[in-house]
Amino acid sequence: MPTLLYGVGDITGIVRPTIEHKKAYFIWNKMLERCYSKNKEIKTPTYVECFVTPSWLKFSNFLLWFNNNYIEGYFLDKDLRKLGNKEYSPKMCSFVSRNVNNLLINSKRSRGLYPVGVTEDKKNINGVTYVYYKARFSCNNSSKFLGLFATIDEAAHAYNIAKSEHIVKFAMDNDLPIEIKDTLKKAAELVAKGEWL
Repeated sequence: MPTLLYGVGDITGIVRPTIEHKKAYFIWNKMLERCYSKNKEIKTPTYVECFVTPSWLKFSNFLLWFNNNYIEGYFLDKDLRKLGNKEYSPKMCSFVSRNVNNLLINSKRSRGLYPVGVTEDKKNINGVTYVYYKARFSCNNSSKFLGLFATIDEAAHAYNIAKSEHIVKFAMDNDLPIEIKDTLKKAAELVAKGEWL
C-alpha cells in the first residue's frame, strides 16, 4: 500500500526527495497542504474547496509536469488562467513571478478592522476630533497617498480604483500569456467594483 501524504498524495518509489527533486517535492507538498490539510483550511480559508487533479496526486506525475514548466524563482499559481479556479492541474496552473503572483492577493487575514488600503485618521481641530479615512495604495516598495475621505466606503473605492488601474497597466506592460492578461483584466473590473474576494 502506498504512503499517502495528507491522506491523498502518493509518493510511491520516493524514500526521500533527491537534490534534483527537492524543489518539485516542496512545491507539490505545499500544494497538497493547501488543499487537504485541516489546519491550513482554518488558517487560510481561501483554500477551502480547492483540490488537486487526480493525476497530480501522484508525485511522479507532478514531477514530469514540473520538469517541463518550472522557472527558477517563480511560484505555482492556479488562479490566473481562470477566475475563481479551485483546481490544481496541468491545464489550470502555471509558474509566475512574485509580482504577478502578488497582484491579486487580498490580504484578508492581515488587514485589520478596515478594508485593504484604508486606515483611520483623526484630526483634532479646536478641541473637536474629526475622523477621516485615509486611502493608500502600495506596490513595488512604494506607496501612493490617495486622499482622506469621510467614509470607509469612499476610501475603499479610491483604493480599489487605484489597484484596478495598476493591474490593467501591469497586464498591458508585461509579456504574459494572453489567457493570463485576459484574467487580469477581468479581475481588474471586479476589483474596481469592490467585488474581488
